[in-house]
Amino acid sequence: AGGGGRTAEDRKRLAKAAKAERTPIIVVPAGYNSCLNMYNAKSFLEKGEYKSWEEARGELEQSSKKKESHASVWRAMGKKDPSQDDVEFVVTDVPPSKKEEWKRVVAVFCNGKAWQFKDFPQSRSGAPNYPTQIFSEMRGAFLRFSHQDVPDFVRKWDIEVLTLDRNNRYKDKGVVAQFWKMLDQFLAVSDRGSQLDYTFGKVGPRA
Repeated sequence: AGGGGRTAEDRKRLAKAAKAERTPIIVVPAGYNSCLNMYNAKSFLEKGEYKSWEEARGELEQSSKKKESHASVWRAMGKKDPSQDDVEFVVTDVPPSKKEEWKRVVAVFCNGKAWQFKDFPQSRSGAPNYPTQIFSEMRGAFLRFSHQDVPDFVRKWDIEVLTLDRNNRYKDKGVVAQFWKMLDQFLAVSDRGSQLDYTFGKVGPRA
């Protein structure tokens, strides 16, 4: 046989690369001044279980693991049929460095401060209304407890406020369900959504 054929490993690698190009990205704050960051985002978005980032960090340190800057979140919430595969999202606290990766960002959890967006390409334009462009291309969310105020930055722009009840933690799953429903509705009418695998059972580009 000639050397031009692809091996099984080659095909596997190419398939993995193609899948990565269609995997949506969710950006969370990098600091410690918000309810959600890389310490607690995975358990919250996957299982609907909220832990403070301090508690989640303590559990991570006890298991001798380090915080990752990227993690896969497998969404099962919202399935209509249990036989459907979970859907992969990538959660990160590092803004993408490549244009192709920015096209995969579908949501950003805000910390309520404008400086969070200084490395977003839309803010580099210098336009005073740059958040309008950001939140037309990706969905903005702000997670808080009911006793916490909503920052002016969040009030001013199109950012969904997700509210946790400190005294009724069984409601956490409902808050996560609200996030996924909001994101589904946004991506269903978004050009960005048509290029990504974000729904259960969806394979390849939409017709």
